[in-house]
Amino acid sequence: MNGVSLKGFKFKIISLIISSVIIIFFQRFRRFNFDFLKRTYVLIIVALTLILIITSVLVLLYVPDLNYKVKKLLYNTLDFFQTLTFALVLFLCIFTFWFFPATVQGRSMMPTLVENNRVLISVGNKKLSRFDIVVIDATELLEVHSEDDLIIKRIIGLPGDNFYYQDGKLYLYVDGIPTLIEEPYLVDEEGNFLKNGILYDTETEDFTLSDFCIIGSNLDNQCEINGEIKIPGDYFFVMGDNRGRNKSVDSRTFGLIHRSKIVGKAKYIRQGLFKWKKLK
Repeated sequence: MNGVSLKGFKFKIISLIISSVIIIFFQRFRRFNFDFLKRTYVLIIVALTLILIITSVLVLLYVPDLNYKVKKLLYNTLDFFQTLTFALVLFLCIFTFWFFPATVQGRSMMPTLVENNRVLISVGNKKLSRFDIVVIDATELLEVHSEDDLIIKRIIGLPGDNFYYQDGKLYLYVDGIPTLIEEPYLVDEEGNFLKNGILYDTETEDFTLSDFCIIGSNLDNQCEINGEIKIPGDYFFVMGDNRGRNKSVDSRTFGLIHRSKIVGKAKYIRQGLFKWKKLK
């Protein structure tokens, strides 16, 4: 019968099985939930798909003379779930290997990012530069764990760097000479640090790299390499833009982070339904 051939049934069942296996694979290795693509929702879709597959196989094997209308309904249901699972596989591929949206929680990146801001994250950690805003897997860094344990901070120190803060300003050693590095995102047009009562304060308290140069649970200073203080290879020093005391849990709290812990870079912030602004 047109539209509900046995061959068509078999194709849809096989494609659903393949899609389900791919989705389960992604769920096994996908580290984080995304706002609109949570594991629970995905697993519900997979469970319904598997029930549909089993039902279809049993019907084809044991009820070959099924009423045409019922068979047509089953065929259309298979077709719907085939489209749904294909779309889900596509979304999972995109949001695992390319980019994903995220919602900012907390005040540590104020005033650059405020709570509930929507940002677009570019997945990857190969090309990282100073002042990039990055999303970090903090499951091993935070004492209190949330569902996903993702935090967003700004890269301040790169591998090989030695720096310090004095009077709120960043000084990087270049050929052994302290060199002022401007942080325009922390000041207004007149060069004053941005402050708003108890909400945020972008002025950084004085410190040197050696004050916080720890890796993991080892509290010994690990930045001394051949008699020089510098950040080891593939490690980064990150901070929130909200620099006031106890305003941001960052490298001043948990030390350096390894490149492998950086999930991606925050590229854009949403300012309207279809309006995105590049982050700086």
